[in-house]
Amino acid sequence: MGYRTVNFRDGILWPLAYELGLDPTKELLIDQAAALTSYINAWVRKSWDSTDWPEWTEILPFAPDTSHRVPLVFLPTGQIISTIISRVFKVYLRDPNLSQGPLDTAFRLLGDLYVHCGFEHGTNIWLKFIANPPQFTSDEWDPGVTYRLAQEAYSPVTGECYISLSNNNLGHDPSLTATQDPLIAPVIPLAVNQTQYYSSGTAAVTGQDEIWRYNIAKNNWYQLTGTIYTFHLADSGGLTHTFSYTTPSAGMTASAVMDGIIAAAGASSDTWPHALTFVKDTVNNFLYFHLATAPFADANSTIMQGTTLAPPDATETQKWVATTAATASIPQTFLVNLNPGTWQSGATYQVKVTDAHGTLHTASYASAVTDSSSDVVNGVLAAMNADPFLQTLPVMADHVNMTLSISSPSQQIAVDAQMQAPDSVYWQYVPFPFALADIVLRGAYADCLKEWGQNEKAAASEQLAATEGASRANSYLGPPFNKLTDQSQPRPKYTVQ
Repeated sequence: MGYRTVNFRDGILWPLAYELGLDPTKELLIDQAAALTSYINAWVRKSWDSTDWPEWTEILPFAPDTSHRVPLVFLPTGQIISTIISRVFKVYLRDPNLSQGPLDTAFRLLGDLYVHCGFEHGTNIWLKFIANPPQFTSDEWDPGVTYRLAQEAYSPVTGECYISLSNNNLGHDPSLTATQDPLIAPVIPLAVNQTQYYSSGTAAVTGQDEIWRYNIAKNNWYQLTGTIYTFHLADSGGLTHTFSYTTPSAGMTASAVMDGIIAAAGASSDTWPHALTFVKDTVNNFLYFHLATAPFADANSTIMQGTTLAPPDATETQKWVATTAATASIPQTFLVNLNPGTWQSGATYQVKVTDAHGTLHTASYASAVTDSSSDVVNGVLAAMNADPFLQTLPVMADHVNMTLSISSPSQQIAVDAQMQAPDSVYWQYVPFPFALADIVLRGAYADCLKEWGQNEKAAASEQLAATEGASRANSYLGPPFNKLTDQSQPRPKYTVQ
């Protein structure tokens, strides 16, 4: 059944015990739980087919026999336990999900065995019906009991009820081996840990010198006697280093002045300028200062003739870049644990990888009931090798512990994994319908009060159960108009009489 559910213990049995002033974790006796469960089952039967509940009303095709009858007990395809039709709502001559128009025809029940569907049908008719209500129990599963087909058991681990799918059902814990409701537990997530983060690496970088250019021929003062060239240079730490050169005579060439400046830097008592290298441009009368080990900057160097100052037009022509070696990329690595703790043969295992472009790649393996843990790992590996992208990812497998170490050397990826539990051959989960939870709690509480002789309180509680039922049924009826926009609404699919 695909309807919304509540946990039988947490949503029904224990809340009813609390209503009665009992602490179910400490003082709910076995016979008390059995009595409460009987009241619960009674109200489930009362409420189950009282309304055309859309959540568990089914429409299925049937082939009438030669007497134009359809049995009220049938075995659904792929099922082990027969279904008993509790109430027939409609008999359709064609599939109402595919056709429009008046499709239903008159019918009548023939006792508890058949429904007569008239004489105008074809090969098939379609019944709209509700099957028999589910039954619940408080009898805990006993590992020493051999359960027969359709026998019920309650698991204190999950707080749910289950029905045996086979005879000679011995030692199979329903909390581990039951077919689960797909709306509650569609998959079991598997542990995925990112053990190493991705780094793309870096290419090698060729370093370059810090270079500043100075105009030695500014105002042609280099030809005069006593011209003072003073250089103030700030290193990478912000400290200023100074050296100077004075022209000894008139008529010097720019090249000779450059040689003097170079010699003055090498003779400076400050050792920092000793690391500078110089390049002369005698055509344009520029002197270039080079430093290979760190950046530096000009700090207001000057040329002075007499009492007149002029700047040497200091210009940074190249910024310093450090030489760095190439660094290798670091692959991203994930450790996927395919064993969820209670390993189940027959499950479907999926590893999902999202590449850097957002494309999802899924490797899926449906294991056989005879598979070992190694077979499961090999099955997932084979599925990954079938995908052109996944086969580019290096994988290291641990067949004993059922783990996969997946690496991505060239891009950043995301990895997820899950296990779809197999259909059980031992137990089937019996869901408690959410739509009946409040109704059943009110009604079962009223029955308990009657049993204790508190008839007045019981009558009030039973009346509330009827109110809960009407309120729940009305929630399926859509209003004909939207209250805010007054826009006409579509007719509701399901109607409640």
